[in-house]
Amino acid sequence: MAVVRYRTCQACHKNRALKFYKKAGRVCLPCQKQRAARANKHRRLSETYGITIGEYDDILAHQGGVCAGCRGHRKVFDVDHDHAVEKVAGARASVRGLLCRSCNKILAYARDEPKRLRALSLYLEFPTAHMVIR
Repeated sequence: MAVVRYRTCQACHKNRALKFYKKAGRVCLPCQKQRAARANKHRRLSETYGITIGEYDDILAHQGGVCAGCRGHRKVFDVDHDHAVEKVAGARASVRGLLCRSCNKILAYARDEPKRLRALSLYLEFPTAHMVIR
């Protein structure tokens, strides 16, 4: 019977089998993956939108941890930004908030036109076919 050895992760402080570590590693692989994912997110936010992960977290906290559109709870949010403002004032100034994927797609399909979204809202409340078909 093989003896399983353990090591304590210096990040999460869990005792894990050696198979969860690189050869001489002190941080377990799940913690390493989590760190890498957060670093990638930080880099993407910085390069694409000019905001830090702290600012992302602040925006999310200001929204109550929910989508700014539907108020739904999600694990991941898209950074909503105004393409017209981005061209004039830069990526950082174009950030409007955080949306779930569905709400972000709705804005994209509506081409960020409030007039179109208001018209569609009225259409949903008062469908034209209901005025004709009785």
